[in-house]
Amino acid sequence: MVEKLLYGMTYEQVAEKFGGESDDMGSEYDRGTAGYTSPTVTVFHVWKNPDGSRARVGFVNGKLESKTYLGRGSDPEDAGGDSPWEKEYKL
Repeated sequence: MVEKLLYGMTYEQVAEKFGGESDDMGSEYDRGTAGYTSPTVTVFHVWKNPDGSRARVGFVNGKLESKTYLGRGSDPEDAGGDSPWEKEYKL
């Protein structure tokens, strides 16, 4: 499903693709690099499937910035090794 999500989509557009509101959300603050980039806040939403797999989608300024598919039994806190987190796509 994440391959059908396009960068720049709004939360509402993504929620429509998944057929409803997200099951979980969180945020991450990035101070940026002084003189080069401004601070950003990424708001992450997670949609869960009955089989235990999940999609984690990040929005910056209300637009889709990152998308990740998490297979069944994957731990979102474990970002190392052969984790599904390595399948993340970013702009």
